[in-house]
Amino acid sequence: MKLKLFNDGTAIFTERKSVHSLNIKVESDGYIHIGDRVFPIKNGVATIGTLPTGDYEVKVISGDKIYRAYEHVVVSDAKMATIDSTHLRKVIIPLKETVEILVKEVSDLKKQVNEHERKISGYSLFGN
Repeated sequence: MKLKLFNDGTAIFTERKSVHSLNIKVESDGYIHIGDRVFPIKNGVATIGTLPTGDYEVKVISGDKIYRAYEHVVVSDAKMATIDSTHLRKVIIPLKETVEILVKEVSDLKKQVNEHERKISGYSLFGN
């Protein structure tokens, strides 16, 4: 599994494979906290092992920067662990809807600015 770190201090699993033993790839070295357990990240990989099904706070400490995620791990009857992304959809869908609204509003504002600029750059009222 691969964990993507963002400059704002958040982290998201971008690669989600079902595995027996968790090895998390991270683009840095340091430490990863999963729940109350701490694992070293060596050469960009943290070996976690097995985790029971549940919600986990994930924290990566790299240098002076801290990245956080909150993930739900599901373990199947065959003892395969995977990251459940249902909670991300609950967050991302409203964000996408908000972005669509903002894009439309910005487009409308650009049209208004262009119209005002056209009116302002018309004939001079003072003969200059």
